[in-house]
Parts: sequence; structure tokens; C-alpha cells
Amino acid sequence: MKNAVYKFVLPLLILAAGVGAVALMNSSASSAKRLAPGTQQVSAQQPTLTDEQKAQMANMNEEEKAAFLEKLKQQQASENKSQPSDNKSQRRGGFSGRGGRFGATSSATVDSLLLTPDDWSAQMIVFGKAFSYRQRQMLSAFNSEVTGIAVSAGQRVESGQLLLTLDDEDLQRSLAQAQNQLTGIDAQIRLQRLQASADEENLKIEQQLLAIRQAALKRYEDLNNLQLSSSNDYETALMSYQNQLKAVQAQQLAIARHDDVMTQLTTQRREQQLSVEQLQAQLADARLEAPFDGVVATVPVSVGDQVTQNQLLISVFDDQQLGLETKIPLAQAQRMHDQPKGVRAETTVGSQTVALEMTDLESLAVSGSLTAKFRFVSAVNIALGEHQPLTIQMPAQSGVFAAPASSLYENRLIYKIERQALVDTEVKVIGQTLVDGNTWYIFDSAELNAGDRILVTRLPNASRGLNVSLPANEQGQDRS
Repeated sequence: MKNAVYKFVLPLLILAAGVGAVALMNSSASSAKRLAPGTQQVSAQQPTLTDEQKAQMANMNEEEKAAFLEKLKQQQASENKSQPSDNKSQRRGGFSGRGGRFGATSSATVDSLLLTPDDWSAQMIVFGKAFSYRQRQMLSAFNSEVTGIAVSAGQRVESGQLLLTLDDEDLQRSLAQAQNQLTGIDAQIRLQRLQASADEENLKIEQQLLAIRQAALKRYEDLNNLQLSSSNDYETALMSYQNQLKAVQAQQLAIARHDDVMTQLTTQRREQQLSVEQLQAQLADARLEAPFDGVVATVPVSVGDQVTQNQLLISVFDDQQLGLETKIPLAQAQRMHDQPKGVRAETTVGSQTVALEMTDLESLAVSGSLTAKFRFVSAVNIALGEHQPLTIQMPAQSGVFAAPASSLYENRLIYKIERQALVDTEVKVIGQTLVDGNTWYIFDSAELNAGDRILVTRLPNASRGLNVSLPANEQGQDRS
């Protein structure tokens, strides 16, 4: 019985254990295969961002950020495809770390670049908002009703062309009343001038009468002294003289008041004239006309709408003076401020590449950036407020280096190749540029010299001391 167990049961148990182990291994491999594509897809969703690109994105809205990330993703995907694959040599490597590589049995063959200092101009991609250097927002000068609209948004207009009309019936009545009041004041001024002339003549007569009364008083005074007349006659003459004196003084006062009355009337007339002119100007504002040749941007009102004073009625802009307004990080803005003539910019409108020139760079920083304005060199067809990717060519810097994006690690490191081994070197990234459609980084470092050879092939396990091999045509060229 024991021999039968050993002969039949034990082999069956061993066979069952082997089948189970094989099934378990197949299941793990299948799960790994299913997971790999998804993992690769997640890692490709976000492109690697430099500090400069992060600063640019800080000034963008959500729409601009999405477009910016998509463009970077496409650029990096194109660069990754253009890099030579050396998976076979990498699979032969062992564990790698910051301190070196362990267990490697052979070195990877990599591409490299001999550094040569040169004049390089960094490029910066930002998003600009279209605007017009010449734009007029036309407001209502008074409370009224819209009685007519002669144009629509997007329509081209000529200077002086009628755009919109407002109800002016109330203004017409107010203007008529103000003009009548002005006419009344003019009449008062004419009467005052006639009165002043008459007062001058009357004063002469009153003064002559005063002289007569004075002579009569003197005569009665002499007779009274000689006791040839009664006291009543003298007193009557004295009273007559004093009354005449009062009449002369009253006439003199009337003449003296003439200048003050004329001043008051002149002031009233001036104020009334201003009221008339203001009403006439408002009446003219009831007809809105194009201030220059251009395009209607917006018409936010309709016929029959009741509008209030200073309410927007229509907006017109000059489509021959368009530009883009954007935000520039302070680090780049300083170079643009120092060398404004060295700044160039371009964008794509439709299928056409259009050049722009910088016209303004503000001095007040907001959220770590300055506002810059660029004017289109030639006429373009673009809507106001539209966001456009803007490529800015910075002023050239002398004696700096440039290398493909695959050479830069952690936005601060490149690897020199010395004696067939990697040496990590700190660099200061200045900016980016495009070479044959591929992104290159411009950088400088006190540890780099002309003729140094750096790593170009992107290695996931790049580290100090990692052994690499150069192609046969590059061997022997290493200055080390």
C-alpha cells in the first residue's frame, strides 16, 4: 500500500503544484502588460516644466495654460521621437543611483555635443491679448432713448459716418428756453445802457437846478441879514436848495451803480451763454458719428432702449493699429528693458507668420511680471480680445552655450563626458530657443569651457560616474 502511494499519489501532487505555479506566473505577466500602457500614458500627460515656463504660466488663465501645456507636450513628444533608442544597451546595465552605477556589465553608446560659446538669443512663448492702439468707447451724454442704430458689430465705418441717434425732443425744448432767457438778458443790458446815458443827462440838469437854488438861497440870506425879507422866505429857499441837493446826489448814485449793474448782467449773460452752448453740444451728441476710419467693436444697446448718462452706446477701433498685450516675467523683462531694440516677436495669424515690434514695457510689476505691448508691423485680421501665442526673441547674449533639451536634467544639470564617464555639472539656464524645430536650452556655467563634451542622449539612469561609450566617429575627439 505504501509503495502504491509513492508510485501514483506523490507524482500527481508534484504535477499539480507545477501547473499552479505556471498559471500564477502567466497571470502576473498579463497584469504587468495591461498596466504598462496605462502607466506610460499617465507619465506622458504632463510635460516637464522649467522654472521659466512655470513663471510664464503663473500669469496665464486656465485656457492659456491648457494651450501652453499642449504645445509643450507636442514639442517634447517630437523631441523624444527624434532621440536614438538604446534600450538594448540600457537593459544590460545594473542598478544606478546618484553615487554611481552598480552591477553594470557594459556601457551605453550615447550621442554627445562639443560645447562652443556663441551668441544665442533666447525665445519665450507667451500668450498675448489682441487690442487696438486707437479705440473709442462712445458714451451717452444725457438720459435719453435710442431712436436709431445705423451700424452693427464688425462693420467697417468711415470717419464722420452716422452710427447711432438718441431722442433729442427734451433737449430741443431746454435749448429754446435757454435761448429765450439769453435774449431777455441781452434786452436788460441794452436798457441799462440807455438808462446810464439818460442818468448822465439828468445829472447835468439837476446840477444846474442846484446852482439856481443855491443862488436864490444866497439872495434871501442877504436880504434876511438886511431885514428886507421875512424869515419864512429864507427858510423856503433853504428847503428848496436842500431838496435839489438830494436830487443831485441820487442821480450821482444811480450813475455810480451803473457799472455794478452792468457787471451783474454781463455775468448772467455769460452763464446763460454757457448753458446754451452745453445744450447745443448735448444736442450734437444725440447723433453719434465715427471718430475715425475703423471697425465697430460692440453695440450693446438696441432701438427703444432707455439709456442713462455715461452709459456705453457703441465702441469703435482702428483695425490698422492692432497689437498684442502680454505679461513678461521680471527676469526676462529686465533684459528687454536694457535692450529694447534687440527684442523681436512673431505670431501666427491663420497660416501666416506675422512680425511685431515692442512699443511699451511698463515699470510697475504686478504678481512678478510687467505688462508689455507689441504692435503688428503689417495689417492683420484678428478679433479684439483674442488670445494669441506670441514668440518673443530676446536680445542676444554673448559667450553662452546651447544644447538640445534632452541634455538638461532637473532644469539645472548637464552631464560632461570625461574619460568615458559622466560628470554632473550645475548650469544656469538663461532661456530656450528653437533649432531646426527642436527645443534647445541656452545656459552658462563657470564649470564649463569651450570644447567640453556633454551628454545629449536622454538616459533615465544618468548619474555621476556612469560609464558610456561614444560612437566610433566621435572617439578620440574628447579633450579629456
